[in-house]
Amino acid sequence: MKGFFFSVIALLLAAVGAVDPGLKFRVSHEALNYGAQEAMNVASVLLLDQDIPAFSGEAGLNLGTIKYNLDQLRIIRFEQGTADVHLDDDNAVLDVSGIGLSLKGKWKYNYKLGFIHISDSGSFDLEASGADLKLGVVLGMGNGGKLVLSTTQCDGRINNLDVTFQGGASWLYNIFRSLIAKSIKGVLNDMLCEGIETAVEDHLSPVLEDFVLEFPIADVGTLDFHFTEAPAFNMETVETYHKGEFFWAGDRTEVPFPPAPLTEPDQELRMITVWMSDYVINSLFYVLHKHDVTKFIFGAGDLPSDHSGLLNMTCPGSACFGSILPAAIAAQFPDSTVSIEGWTLAQPTLKVDAKGVHAMAELRLDFTAVKPNGETFMLFSTSSKFDASMIGEMDGSKLKFKIKNISPEVTLLESNVDGITGSLLTIIFRVGTNGVLKPMIDDIGEQGIPIPDFDLIEYVNPYLMLKDNTIIMELDVAYAPKYADRLLQFGRARPHLFLN
Repeated sequence: MKGFFFSVIALLLAAVGAVDPGLKFRVSHEALNYGAQEAMNVASVLLLDQDIPAFSGEAGLNLGTIKYNLDQLRIIRFEQGTADVHLDDDNAVLDVSGIGLSLKGKWKYNYKLGFIHISDSGSFDLEASGADLKLGVVLGMGNGGKLVLSTTQCDGRINNLDVTFQGGASWLYNIFRSLIAKSIKGVLNDMLCEGIETAVEDHLSPVLEDFVLEFPIADVGTLDFHFTEAPAFNMETVETYHKGEFFWAGDRTEVPFPPAPLTEPDQELRMITVWMSDYVINSLFYVLHKHDVTKFIFGAGDLPSDHSGLLNMTCPGSACFGSILPAAIAAQFPDSTVSIEGWTLAQPTLKVDAKGVHAMAELRLDFTAVKPNGETFMLFSTSSKFDASMIGEMDGSKLKFKIKNISPEVTLLESNVDGITGSLLTIIFRVGTNGVLKPMIDDIGEQGIPIPDFDLIEYVNPYLMLKDNTIIMELDVAYAPKYADRLLQFGRARPHLFLN
C-alpha cells in the first residue's frame, strides 16, 4: 500500500562542469501536491480488496503471554487522507496525514501460563485511523545517465487502532483487545517503513534504472533522453535535464556542435514547463544530411489534386512549369511533366528566437523533363538556398503554425535551356514558394499537430513561448477520470502489486 504512494510521487518527480541539456523539464510544487493527492484518490479505489501479508506478535498480560497470528487480511475500507509534498535543496518529502482503513482477517492465538496452554482461532475486524506517513526521496544520476532513486527518511505512525474479535471465546479476548491492539499497532508501525524501503530499493529503483531513455524514430534511429546531470530540487520546483540528441541507428557519433544555454521564460504560471533547445532539431538535421536521408525525387504525381498541373510542360489557360521556359523549349515536350531531384548540399539549420523559428537549407535541384513514353531530358540544375521563418502557438492540445516568409536564392549550375538565369529563377522560385508552397504548408499548420498525450493525464491551457535558442511549453495538467476504469482493472488483475 505505502509502496504505491511512493511509486506515484517518485514517477512524478522523475516527470525530470555539466553539459547544457537539449531538453529540460520543471515540475512545480503545485503540480507535485496535485499529483500526490490524486495518487491518494486513486489509491482509495485500487486498495479495496487488496491483501496484506500475514504477521504475528505477542501481548504481555498480568498473567502469562498471548502469542497471536493474523492472516488473510483484506482491506475493506480506505480513506486517503491529505497529501502534501515538501521540497528542499536535497530531496522531496511526501507528507500524508489522516489515513484511515478497515481490515478483516483471521486470527489464531496461543496463551501460556506455566503448564496452562490454551489456543483458539476466529475472525477479526480492525479499524485504523489518523495514520501519518512522512517519506523523503532523492533522485540522482547513475552510470550512463540513468535515474537512481533512494529514500532519505521514513516515519510512519498509526495513531489510533481498534480490533474486535469474533469466533471462539472472542468475548473473553475482547476484554484484552486494547493490549492486543497496542501490540498490533507497534508491529504495523515497524512494517510501514520497512515495507516502503524494501519497495523502493528492491523494486521501484531497479524499474526506474531500466526506464527507457532512448526512443526509436522510424527511418532515423533514436532520440537520446538520458540525464545530463542529477535532478535538481529547490523549495518550489524539481528539474530534470536530458541530452535530447538524435542518433543514426548503429552510429553514436556526437554532433559537432554543443547545445546553447536554455533561456528562462518571462514568468512561470503553470504546473509543468518544458524546454527544447533548437539543438534537438539541428541534431536531427545533422543525422538526416549525413546519411543522405534528405535525397528526394518529386514529380507531378506527388502534388495535391488542386495543384496537380503545376509541373506540366504544356499549360493552356493556367500557370505551369512550362510557362517559365522559352516557348520553343516547352513546345519540344508536349504533354510532358517535370521531375525534380534534390538533396541537401550542407546540413540544414534551425534557429529560434523571440520573433519566430528560422530555418535555412541549401539544396542541389535537378530539373528533368519526362515525356509520356518515359524518355527524359535534363533541363537545368541549381544550387538553391531557402531561408524560411514561421510562428507557432498552442490551440488546445494542438500545435499550430504559420509560415511568415520563404526567401529563395538560386544559382544556376548548368543548363540545357537558353535564356534561363539564376536571377530569373530566384524571382520565379520566390513567387512559386510563397504563392503555392506556403499556402500548402499553412493549411497543414492550421489543422495543427497534436502534442503527445498520456494515460491518466489531460493537458490544461498549454502555452507556447519562443526565446533565444529555446522553445518553451508551459501547461497545467489534470487527472483524467476517463482512464479510471482501466487503472482499476489493472489493480484488480494484480492483487498483490503494491503490498508485497
